[in-house]
Amino acid sequence: LQQFYAKHGIEVLPFAHDPGSRAMRAFSLQVLPSTVFIDAEGREVGRAEGVVEWKGFSAESVRTAP
Repeated sequence: LQQFYAKHGIEVLPFAHDPGSRAMRAFSLQVLPSTVFIDAEGREVGRAEGVVEWKGFSAESVRTAP
């Protein structure tokens, strides 16, 4: 993943490796890839499920958390 980020110049989108899929279960994720947006207090504020074209990304493509 680090090589992919370097190749595509991605610098502001952190990633986490979850080999046991604990986060996937904790967030009830059904689709890969999934991106979960977390606020400063640790609450989910939105998610993007499936492939996202980050170039020209629009907040309208993010499903907001209830």
